[in-house]
Amino acid sequence: MSRGADTPPTNMLSAIDCGRDVPSRDEAAIIIFLSLLFATEKRRWLILPSCRCERRGPRMSDAPHSADLRKGRFSDCGAAYLVTKCRVEGLRLPLSQMPQAALIVQAIRWHQERHYLHLLAFVVMPDHIHWLFVLGGERSLPQVMKGFASVTARQIIRAARLDTHVVWQEEYHDHQLRAPERAWSTISYIHANPVRRGLCACAEDWPWSTADPQHRGWIEEEYLH
Repeated sequence: MSRGADTPPTNMLSAIDCGRDVPSRDEAAIIIFLSLLFATEKRRWLILPSCRCERRGPRMSDAPHSADLRKGRFSDCGAAYLVTKCRVEGLRLPLSQMPQAALIVQAIRWHQERHYLHLLAFVVMPDHIHWLFVLGGERSLPQVMKGFASVTARQIIRAARLDTHVVWQEEYHDHQLRAPERAWSTISYIHANPVRRGLCACAEDWPWSTADPQHRGWIEEEYLH
């Protein structure tokens, strides 16, 4: 026989049998509600498919946006990093023109000569730079990027007589290359940036990259193996 609307639930009958106080009608309704809620949530978690979160590689773009940038989180000595650093929004000064381009290249070379990093490739674009290097043991990745941004910003502001105190966006995008065989394809990607943007006919014609013959010798190929 089906249970009537006023018939207490099983847990209430057990309370009567054991001589405990019987819950009121309101308390019984709350008990039933919580029991049903718990059963529903338990069933939902049981059928929820398992998932795994993983850190994806960078979305390489010839024109990075600030939404794609973040502060570097990892810093492994001896690891290869592809770093993208963007000009601050609103600054119309092209980074790829003199004197700012020469100052950026000079700063990259300065870090290399002091063994803070081992250079694999770079390109200076009008609104951002790509920089591929193996991190040395003297400075962490955030230290390298902070020092680079600070020095070049001061020099560019002074040389170009800018009425601003900011040149670079605070954040940058970094991607660690974990497969050595990807290094050469990454270098080709970096060097091809000006060609894809229509700034030159071939990568070797762009004076502000390691594709240019005068900078090609800076590539430390022994760190590509």
